[in-house]
Amino acid sequence: MNDTSDGMSMADDAEMADQYVQWTLKALEDMDRFITQIQELGEGDLGTRKSLYKEIYGLSHNMKGMGSSFDYLLMTDIGASLCDYLKQVPENLVPEFTVVASHVRAFRVIITNRIVGAGGEKGQAVLAKLKGMAADSLATI
Repeated sequence: MNDTSDGMSMADDAEMADQYVQWTLKALEDMDRFITQIQELGEGDLGTRKSLYKEIYGLSHNMKGMGSSFDYLLMTDIGASLCDYLKQVPENLVPEFTVVASHVRAFRVIITNRIVGAGGEKGQAVLAKLKGMAADSLATI
């Protein structure tokens, strides 16, 4: 629930909402750094790649959890999609880079453009595309 004890939604608190946006932008910088490191590793160093994907999972999980509190429902839905995908990849494999990178790009578009709510028809189409990418990736494992 996104109500505070006085019945006011956290999304209605402009300062808290701005703090969420700033925290998310910082988290996205970290994710971008992890994505770059994964890309640079290529097929090498499986342990490091898995560790970087775990870092991305942790940040995504936090975005997912906080998004709905500030009316960023699409952030929550995309975070859930990414977290579900990362949890389902078998332990002996690494996630598909494009699936993860596409989710991170979607996060950035949403937060940069301050797209609140469920994102309308276009937002739901993006979410469906991301979920489809994840499902296709898992189906090939």
